[in-house]
Amino acid sequence: MGSRMFEVKSERTYQKLWMFQRVKFSKGKVCMQIQLASPIQLLLFNRKENFTSYQRHSALKLSSKYAKQIYQLVSQWKDKAATRTNSLDEFKQMLHLKDPKGKEPELFQNRGCS
Repeated sequence: MGSRMFEVKSERTYQKLWMFQRVKFSKGKVCMQIQLASPIQLLLFNRKENFTSYQRHSALKLSSKYAKQIYQLVSQWKDKAATRTNSLDEFKQMLHLKDPKGKEPELFQNRGCS
């Protein structure tokens, strides 16, 4: 969870913000407390433009990690007039199934029909 970082760019600045200030796990219980970092709270809760909204109910029903990632990707484009098009290789890279530098073996390769 500590690796979740957001990049915020404006005309004059470039920022890297971490989402969580603290994550506290309770031993012997299935619960945790999350404290959002102050700068990220402002970005998440005081947005008027340049943000992506999700339908919470729809997102929570997804069980596959790839389905969740795809939902995030397509939600970014739902209010746009244009339709985004990517090659299969680009799509695999977005889902972290393919190393963009080609050093790691590709996951889910097409092995041909038998």
